[in-house]
Amino acid sequence: MADKRSMRGLWAAAVVCLALFLGLFGFRLGLFSGMVNRKPVTVTGQTLPDRETWMKILQNDSKIGYSHSIFSNREDHYSLAETLFLQVGIMGLTHRVNLHTEAILNRDLTLRSFDSRLRSGPFEFSATGRVEDKTLVVTAVAEGKPSEIRLPLSSAPYLSAGLAYAVCNSGMAPKDTLSVPLFDPSSMAVVPIRVTVEEKEDIVIMGMKQAATRLLIEFKGARQQVWISENGEVLRESGLMGLVLEKTDKHLALERIEGGRGDLTEMLAITSNVTFDAPEKLEMLKVKIEGIDTASLALAGGRQALSGQELTVTSEDLVEQVRAEEPEKNLEDFLQPDALIQSDDPAIRQLAAEIVAPGGSPREQAERLMRWVYENIDKKPVVSMPNALSTLTHRQGDCNEHAMLLAALARAAGIPAQVETGLVYLKGKFFYHAWNRLYAGRWITADATFGQMPADVTHIRLAGGRLDQQLDLIPVIGNIRLTVIDYKPTR
Repeated sequence: MADKRSMRGLWAAAVVCLALFLGLFGFRLGLFSGMVNRKPVTVTGQTLPDRETWMKILQNDSKIGYSHSIFSNREDHYSLAETLFLQVGIMGLTHRVNLHTEAILNRDLTLRSFDSRLRSGPFEFSATGRVEDKTLVVTAVAEGKPSEIRLPLSSAPYLSAGLAYAVCNSGMAPKDTLSVPLFDPSSMAVVPIRVTVEEKEDIVIMGMKQAATRLLIEFKGARQQVWISENGEVLRESGLMGLVLEKTDKHLALERIEGGRGDLTEMLAITSNVTFDAPEKLEMLKVKIEGIDTASLALAGGRQALSGQELTVTSEDLVEQVRAEEPEKNLEDFLQPDALIQSDDPAIRQLAAEIVAPGGSPREQAERLMRWVYENIDKKPVVSMPNALSTLTHRQGDCNEHAMLLAALARAAGIPAQVETGLVYLKGKFFYHAWNRLYAGRWITADATFGQMPADVTHIRLAGGRLDQQLDLIPVIGNIRLTVIDYKPTR
């Protein structure tokens, strides 16, 4: 196991790819509704002008892509179209990602409908939505198969790609703050964001000084700043992992896209103060966690115990018989399909039945499912929306895809399953990673990327459970500090 783990190390630790998507794309696809304690946006007596904007995307001063948006006035509505292209180095490969969003906005800038499509290599994922009364109807499509969800809305929603237009016409003044719920298609959930109008300042765009108003957008603990011109045009955005979008012209936006400097996965890895020759043979690991708010994370519970800033992870004994950690009534959510864990798909249900036949205990069935994913899915990094159906179709993916597929197969076989995200030790560093917990009389960790059940104690859970809870990982990346203070090898 140690040799296989060493060889496949960087191909496994790919949760940072998902975080990149959430940090840049997830927000732009999002919807926010209900400008709390403020009047609705009004544009009475005026018509917003047509506008075309090109922006270059930078990471640590290296150009890695561009965005192109068109805002147009129509007879009874506005239309908004935005295309983003991103080229980034992750785990030794260059990934090209295309995201295109089209939306129809009402005259008050609230959303009528949207259509977003993400493409990267052979993977494609789309999400369309429409507002019906006080319900947002969203259809996610993976591999040509739709999955619909209906979300109640307290008030009319706004598309976050049109945030600048809405804020500029809302009457907000410097120091004003509003809290709004954001619909995030990447997790198919509603999560809160906070928008604050900060100081006016002059910034240099394309060699010219321009007056701008700075907005601070706080999302799950992550901070994004947006500079808006006096006529409501976005001039600059800065956010997660050193990403910056800055207004430019078409020629400069399209020319010479370099890709990121270095490998994102390596750049964000945490160097360990202790080197482990055989991490899979440890039975206990204790670490000190600093630099982040641990209260918002899923650090305690199961095999993990948190005391102050010290976290202890203890290996699981599959033979030991213990009382179930969760009453049966609380497990139903972990058996249900969703837009990314398509456990009700006929192909997934049939495969799950073939793998677990001719039966056996829930633990034995869970181990068979984990082993099948480990042996049949190629370890290749993917920058897309990880989902079970696409992973099964293309038979490739990184840790995100392995975890989604195992969760879907387990649920299809009647085994409650969760996806967990956090850190794992590889070759002297802790990398961001994803794995599973499967319920077989009690929760047991399983890593289909490494072929481990239970997963070793260097798997440090930071977030997990429902998909929307995994967004808690966003403010951790680049900020967490980890120190190994104790460990114990298996006797």
